[in-house]
Amino acid sequence: MSVSRWVKISVALLVLASGWLAFANVAAAIEAAPKAAPKAVPKLTPNAEKLDAKPPAATAKIGSAEIPEKNMLSKADREKIQRVITLQLRAFERDEAAIAFSYATADTRKYFGSPRQFMEMVRGGYAPLIKHSSREFLKAAIVDGLTIQPVKFITADGDIVIALYTMEHQADNEWRIGGCELAPSSLQVT
Repeated sequence: MSVSRWVKISVALLVLASGWLAFANVAAAIEAAPKAAPKAVPKLTPNAEKLDAKPPAATAKIGSAEIPEKNMLSKADREKIQRVITLQLRAFERDEAAIAFSYATADTRKYFGSPRQFMEMVRGGYAPLIKHSSREFLKAAIVDGLTIQPVKFITADGDIVIALYTMEHQADNEWRIGGCELAPSSLQVT
């Protein structure tokens, strides 16, 4: 993979991470707001009075970036992507290196060379993927041609970590994991 593509992927992942982390910080602030004063809670839906009006073009909003509908994934693709990630996470939890390795793209497998080296990398820098108390799939998006699937993990210590998976659609119509970036949050579950 070229350096410019890695730079694009890293920038896209950082933009997505900042959007999801900003959302998490807003959600935490709303949660911490006094319950007796509902007027102090900010509106999460701008133009709430126009909820029935259809927008000119369907969009999704991540952070401050709007993503046109054509960059949205089908329900079937979202389900396939989430299944691949779930199966790899199960393999991590069971220490099944060869199975976990099989869900990576051919380029990733070539880079690491063996399931053993791949698992060493995961153990060394991606511990929340192996040991966590819960996980939640967030809304996937296509950004600059990259399919990104965020997953929120809550660690055993109560830390929140967002994993941004770069997914690649294969010629056989399957999805494989091309990379993963972790974006730690300053939030903790209490």
